[in-house]
Parts: sequence; C-alpha cells; structure tokens
Amino acid sequence: MTAEPGACLHIPPGVPHACELQKGTTDARMLMIFQPSGFDQYLEELSKLTDVDFANETTRTALNEKYDIINLGDVPSR
Repeated sequence: MTAEPGACLHIPPGVPHACELQKGTTDARMLMIFQPSGFDQYLEELSKLTDVDFANETTRTALNEKYDIINLGDVPSR
C-alpha cells in the first residue's frame, strides 16, 4: 500500500512488513510506536554493529533472537 502524508497505519503482530520510499522520493519522516517496547533497543544495538559484525551471521542471529526479530530478507521487488 502507499501511505499518503498524514496517514496512520497499524501493523498487527506477526504480519511481515517493510517500508520503502516511492521512486523519486529522497526523504521521508515517520513516527513509529512499538508495542511491546524494546524494538528501539534492538535498533540501538543494530546501529552499533561494525561492518564486520553485520557481516557475521552468528552475531546478527544472536541479536535477532535476543529481541524476537524474524528477518525475512530484503524488501521484495515490485
């Protein structure tokens, strides 16, 4: 779906999802509220990974398991 400016979306637990900018768009802003809390901590830890850490599948898997994240891969092509 395409969210227009000012849109409000609810993504229920267990629903695969991803965000992608429309072609020709260079920036966007989103306010995301996570329930239960903790996803922000995952993002903080993820941001601290070095390129070597990020390339290490064991490191990424451990971080995903810590925060109950199931990575489904890249955003599918349209």
